[in-house]
Amino acid sequence: MRRILFPLLMTGTILLAGFPGQAGAESFPKESFEHYAKYLLHLKKDQPEKALAEIILAYQTNPKAQHLLSEIVEIALDLRQIDVARVYANIAKELNPKNPEAGYLQAQVLQALGKYEESLQILLEAKKINPENPSILMALASVYAQLDKRPESLAYLNAYLKLSPRNPELLKIKAQYEIQEGSAASITTLEEAFREDPEDPEIIDTLIAAYHRFSTGEKLDNFFERAIRENPDVPDLPIKRCGVKETPALQQGCLESLVQEDPANTAALGFWLDLLEKEEQWDEALDILRQYPEATSHEPIFALKESFYLLHQDRLESAILVLEKAREKYPGNDDIPYYLSLGYEDLNNHDKAKSVLSELYKRRPDWREMAYTYALICGETQDYACMEQVLETLRRSHPDDPVILNALGFTWTEENKNLEQARQLVERALAADPTNYSYQDSLAWVLFKLGHYQEALDILKNAAEQTQDAEILLHLSELEQHEGQAQQAWASYLSAHFELARTRKQSARLLSSLAHLEKLLDHKAKPKTLQVLEQRVAQPQDGLSGLFQCEWRPRGAPSVRMRFAVNNRSGELKISYWPPGMLMPINKEQVAESFAPSRPIIEEFEAALKGFFMQHSWSQDKTNKSSTRSAAGALQWKIKENFSVKAAGSTINMEFSDFYRDLNLQSSQGAGGLVPRFIELKSAFLNGTCEALDYAKE
Repeated sequence: MRRILFPLLMTGTILLAGFPGQAGAESFPKESFEHYAKYLLHLKKDQPEKALAEIILAYQTNPKAQHLLSEIVEIALDLRQIDVARVYANIAKELNPKNPEAGYLQAQVLQALGKYEESLQILLEAKKINPENPSILMALASVYAQLDKRPESLAYLNAYLKLSPRNPELLKIKAQYEIQEGSAASITTLEEAFREDPEDPEIIDTLIAAYHRFSTGEKLDNFFERAIRENPDVPDLPIKRCGVKETPALQQGCLESLVQEDPANTAALGFWLDLLEKEEQWDEALDILRQYPEATSHEPIFALKESFYLLHQDRLESAILVLEKAREKYPGNDDIPYYLSLGYEDLNNHDKAKSVLSELYKRRPDWREMAYTYALICGETQDYACMEQVLETLRRSHPDDPVILNALGFTWTEENKNLEQARQLVERALAADPTNYSYQDSLAWVLFKLGHYQEALDILKNAAEQTQDAEILLHLSELEQHEGQAQQAWASYLSAHFELARTRKQSARLLSSLAHLEKLLDHKAKPKTLQVLEQRVAQPQDGLSGLFQCEWRPRGAPSVRMRFAVNNRSGELKISYWPPGMLMPINKEQVAESFAPSRPIIEEFEAALKGFFMQHSWSQDKTNKSSTRSAAGALQWKIKENFSVKAAGSTINMEFSDFYRDLNLQSSQGAGGLVPRFIELKSAFLNGTCEALDYAKE
């Protein structure tokens, strides 16, 4: 039977509610009966178009079976065949002008046409004849809702519910109206809906929201206690009860109890891990996941979670090993090989990434994100035929996607083919996203290939200044060299070289372009590395911050792992130390108590950090050396050709390397002050390694 539309005004969504139909008592002629039997068969097979054709034939071969008219109208309206519905609604009206059911059918057709006022008048007339007809009452509730007359709609909905079985879908609608009116009666309505359908998550979630708005947490907990006792076979209820606890700690404790009671409870464990993820407690999440193999060993999602936690611990190889094993265990899962390919890419093993994606692409060519990644990996392995084929296929299924348009246009430009068409594709991408610097770079590159040098140069200079993107800098350098701007070309080249050297993920394609470009440049015009690098240091007043994790290895003593925060909010850098897992920082004196001789080293290390983050530590003289005074003594600084920065003090030597740009910092060239990813410490008493924990910002 047809399900009438009933809009939910508060959320703007539409719920569907069923209503009872009519049953005829006539004897069917054989031919009519055969069509009716086929009609029922097509309905069972969910073939409404064929069902409509057969029910029409069943009526035409037996016009006395007038009750079939309502079924014809309802199915036709479901199929949006409004003209067909109107014809048979009119037949019903002609046969029984005063029959309220015939009026109901006409009103349904008018409602489908958006003629709500006309539909309303017909329904009101029908109600006068049969005031307790459930179908008419439900239709009136629906029309009043369409006319945004909420009180009238609610009144007819209540009238319908008094006459008909308690329909949970309609009770949800009623509760939403009550919530909109600020009525606590919504709780009673939703509890009634819950009794009808305790497994409907929408009812439970709306009920929780209603309790939070109109009642207390204690009463909500009492509801869950009753609900769990009366519905022991609904597994989500205990988990939902945990989710409404007042604090994350109480929620986690509740979930832990559920998992301990049933170590195979994957839903409770998954929710528990989700809470830890929100708190970014990656170490604890990994430990808990591994404590419950009964729950995790048969669900691929937990393998993905495990790899995710390992990545947050910067254990890429371990994360990949987890995914490799999971790929063998769950050969039908597509997410695992996709993320495995991304791991191989992070390891700069593009051949392995391509092999995995090639197999996955054969199974899922319609997966846009994966296919696009596959195209890029093909480009990294310099398989441009593969890249072009995948992008062309993507463009056919996503003809207006700017990312795909830009990628295909850039690919053609790199191959020096279809340049005018490539320009059109990139211009379409830019029209969709004019501020996208990657698209601007593609346009400049194709303009360069087409001979529009100055226009391309202007675009690239602006894009490079704003992003310091390695590829944009390489294109700018080549164009500057082409235009005879030798020194500028070297500056752009060295900046690109720095950006490529500092990133973990290496692009074979860009490294090849870098090597090719160096041969084209005028080596007589090459500046010192320092002249380029020193411009990217943030000022100390810019609110610098950083979070590092260190392992200090004192001679003759156990290693010590700790974290320290570098922050500056008032112009003076401050450094706080604390062990992992502790919420409150402790001072350097407390840290030094674990091995007293390290106190001067800690002080000198602090001085070096402050020196690094202060610009004067980078301002070098003609000998490429400088010194800065600190409480611990003089520190000598040197920037080397490989972009590492060395500081030598009276007690220790340090090296800062593998930088990333924190885009929240401001440097003399705009956004993006440098932060070291690694710091190495060496002394007679203490060696150490520190690694930045927030380098994912890049």
